[in-house]
Amino acid sequence: YLTSQTSIATHRSRAGRDVEFASVWKPGFGSNLRYFFNYQFAHMYWRYFMWNFAGRQNDFQGNGEPHLGNWISGIPAIDNARLGDQSALPDDYGKGNKGHNVFYMLPLILGIIGLLYQALYQHRTNPMRGIQQFWVVFFLFFMTGIAIVLYLNQTPGQPRERDYAFAGSFYAYAIWIGMGVPAIGVMLRNLLSPKAKKTTTADGIAVPEQPRSSKGVLVATAAIACAIGLAVPLQMVSQTWDDHDRSGRYTTRDFGFNYLSSLDENAIIFTNGDNDTFPLWYAQEVENFRPDVRVVNLSYLTTDWYANQMQHPTLGAEAIPMTAQPKDYAYERLAYSFIVPASDDTVETIEALKNLYSSDASRFGYPNTHYLAEPKMSMSVDSAKVMARYDTGVEAYNNLYLAPFISDIYTDMSASSGINQSKVLSLDMIANSVANDFNRPAYFATTVPESYYLGLTPYLGASGLAYGGSYSVTADKSYCKIVSDYRWGGLDGPDAKKLYLDETVRRMVESVRSGIYSVVEDLMATGHANASDNARRVARENGLEEPSTRFDMARQLLDMLQTKLSPEVTPYDGILGLYIARAYLDLYLATGNSADLDAAEAVAKLEGERYAQLVKYATTLSPLDRPLLGAEDNRAMKYLGEAVAIVNYADMLRKASPEQINEIKAIIRNTSIESDLRLASILYIEGYDYQALADELSAYPQSQRGIVQVALDVLHANAVAGTDPMAYSNQLMSDHGFTARQWLEVAD
Repeated sequence: YLTSQTSIATHRSRAGRDVEFASVWKPGFGSNLRYFFNYQFAHMYWRYFMWNFAGRQNDFQGNGEPHLGNWISGIPAIDNARLGDQSALPDDYGKGNKGHNVFYMLPLILGIIGLLYQALYQHRTNPMRGIQQFWVVFFLFFMTGIAIVLYLNQTPGQPRERDYAFAGSFYAYAIWIGMGVPAIGVMLRNLLSPKAKKTTTADGIAVPEQPRSSKGVLVATAAIACAIGLAVPLQMVSQTWDDHDRSGRYTTRDFGFNYLSSLDENAIIFTNGDNDTFPLWYAQEVENFRPDVRVVNLSYLTTDWYANQMQHPTLGAEAIPMTAQPKDYAYERLAYSFIVPASDDTVETIEALKNLYSSDASRFGYPNTHYLAEPKMSMSVDSAKVMARYDTGVEAYNNLYLAPFISDIYTDMSASSGINQSKVLSLDMIANSVANDFNRPAYFATTVPESYYLGLTPYLGASGLAYGGSYSVTADKSYCKIVSDYRWGGLDGPDAKKLYLDETVRRMVESVRSGIYSVVEDLMATGHANASDNARRVARENGLEEPSTRFDMARQLLDMLQTKLSPEVTPYDGILGLYIARAYLDLYLATGNSADLDAAEAVAKLEGERYAQLVKYATTLSPLDRPLLGAEDNRAMKYLGEAVAIVNYADMLRKASPEQINEIKAIIRNTSIESDLRLASILYIEGYDYQALADELSAYPQSQRGIVQVALDVLHANAVAGTDPMAYSNQLMSDHGFTARQWLEVAD
């Protein structure tokens, strides 16, 4: 949209003079018009309008991608020319998505007929009446639709779809759809009735007489019009019922419980948005679940009224201790504070914050602008009290999980230019928690971006759906909470596949999966260690086999991901499914449990089918449209190589003889998801054999020879086991109808 270059001021002196400038591109009038028609009107209004009256591709939020959230009609000649072959659209984005609705433009056509009927039907006999009624509805349509587009002047990159803002105009158009029914009746009646005679008025004007229809014609045409009037909404209901039905879905409530279940007693949890805050408040206020936890929304913490609330007790939870007082943050005194290091010394956090609160607010010539002079801060930890507080009762576990992590806490904010009130007060709360020997342990919800972690990432560990102090978070404790306390929102029920999970809920599901997978990683890092007595007790009480080792505990959590949050109910997002497949493969390599190998192959094949469908769809797009798929889906087409690799590894491990198995295991242990993705084009797309690749080894740059050697090792392992590394690749290409060359092109 930018066509002309201009200079703008980027810094102004205290005297008010512009002292620094930058050259930027400024849009011209033509660019602004294109932006209005292409984005603000076509994308942010017309697309929503057509969702309701033509059809909707899927329920994903779209930003111009050819496969996400577009309007469709269900008529290939119209849809394929705009968006590529819709019959090749992956199931996740097409027929397998409950938000995929096709109306064949029937409501749109019926509305156009009704619009014309209202405006023109009585024009010859009473020119003013019909058009006046038309303008009433039209201005309702315009003022609640296009006028809002003009008024809002929306910026690009909206965080969510805004179709709800234009509902009024959709209601207005529905009036015309209703008028389309009598319009059809009138048209049919005119077609079936005798030709009208003309009469001459006293003024000499020839006016056609109203045709007189037989009673049978009137009844028949009315019946046909009513049938059409019923058929169109019934067709729409048949398409939209499944994505409007919320019965049996309790994900919001249950995942709110899961956040709270991840926390220790009297905890503080920092959240950021609606979806990780309101469900927790519901659980506490309505269901009285874990009222001891204080939920602190970081978005609200930028306001003084909310900060005041944190210093008052609630039903079941004490006030949060803070050094800051209302006078320190009232009237936006801490809205933004500069970071101006006065020295390189490390200062106790509470002391540094006290200095911030009392700093000269007018030093930089702006009202209410304090500054942090000691950005290098520490929090002293009493190791003896922490050991006593979090003692597991087992010396080996204390030595493994507590002792290595108990140390003073340091954070350095000197690289930032400033800090807002939310971060200042959250750091204040954490510093007071540490000073009071973690009597109010602090956590960040997993949905909170790392930029809010205040430089404390090295001191955080995974606890299901939250990150907390690593000394208080053990994989053993998290396992017990997940197995005994987590709820699954109906996704583990017999009718789970019938549930509608919209994009927001799917993201919530993925957050739960990622939180559980983080615990799996921690368990597998010390997998040979024995399972604790507590873990055995919890497993037994919840109907699971008692785990012997932490590998067994990890396997049970992975199995829960397959049964409680099944990918058949909602697919894995991004590359998580392949990480899970790889975890099962690693379990097999460590324990020799054949069920782990079966699970690794099953998950890899499930993901392989998804990625292959995406590759096929990408081949139907032009080279100009293909990049519009977006970064995530372009990466996903590369992930297909990892799915093929895991299936290949499983094939080798099954067919290897006892004498060969250890050699093949060693070769597979030397691979990773990252290396597999680099090897995919050589091994699984182009299909190099060992000798051909060995002959070309010297032609590769020195920096790439290491990965080529890994490829040679994998080819050697296939030769030893008598397997074909291209077997699954060839099957996918045959099943989905694309070639190796096309695969290379779209995955490049």
